[in-house]
Amino acid sequence: MRGVFTTLGTFPHPSDTGCSAPGFVTPDTITVNLTRWRTDRGLHVGDSVGRLRVLYSGAARHRNAWWLVTRRKDPLWGTYGQLTATTGAGRVLAFTLVLHAQGD
Repeated sequence: MRGVFTTLGTFPHPSDTGCSAPGFVTPDTITVNLTRWRTDRGLHVGDSVGRLRVLYSGAARHRNAWWLVTRRKDPLWGTYGQLTATTGAGRVLAFTLVLHAQGD
């Protein structure tokens, strides 16, 4: 699991970090790549792209990722994949949840 966190401003003290001042950071993206992870429709990391296309017939491919859930016309971010599946060699390699929770 990997998370990317961000802040919309500065920390209270120059020496602060996300660990010492967690109230000032928010998650931006979370990526998981273990086979135990699955979507609510039953797609697992490791499944074939064919299975992805059956379970998510409306998914759109963007380079090496499929947008499983698309957020449309967000006032700050435009249209983007909110839940994506990264693929390679015909398999799902990871899922990424895009939160863009800064300030929300």
